[in-house]
Amino acid sequence: MKRYLLFSYPDYEGSGGWLDFVKDFDTVEEAKGYPLESWQERFHIVDLHIGKVIEHDGLYEELVE
Repeated sequence: MKRYLLFSYPDYEGSGGWLDFVKDFDTVEEAKGYPLESWQERFHIVDLHIGKVIEHDGLYEELVE
């Protein structure tokens, strides 16, 4: 598994855990640039090296320190 994990989900259904996993990436830029489906309105990116959400769509501010 690569360092950065992209999770995405529709606005009406969040927090599905691994069911929302889209793909893993080597860089944050790759994850942020990945084309999502139209129904995937929300996202967050997890850095496995530090075990934290490092990027998100702004819905859950408490996810990022």
